[in-house]
Amino acid sequence: TIHPMEKYGFQPIDSFIDGGNALIGGEVIDVYEFHPQKNPAKPKMAFVSLSTLTGTVKVVIFARQWKDKTTQEACSKGNIVLIRGKRSGNDITMDTMEVLE
Repeated sequence: TIHPMEKYGFQPIDSFIDGGNALIGGEVIDVYEFHPQKNPAKPKMAFVSLSTLTGTVKVVIFARQWKDKTTQEACSKGNIVLIRGKRSGNDITMDTMEVLE
């Protein structure tokens, strides 16, 4: 049995330069929505956990993107998504997201 991500040929996060652009794909396994600085007056943002071939990657989605209902729907558990953004260690700050499955 092959891993569901193998058919896409996604690169591991460590193949991208830290602080540089990255293109990461994986399955949404968890979504954590919250108010920054625990301030309910601020718009919500989210952390999304992706299961990749090499482990779990945390995706940071800022409020301006998270308020978009299309982004929220794309982050449904089980969706296979492609994320473009900036790598920071084992995390990626999302610029764009595309649902593949």
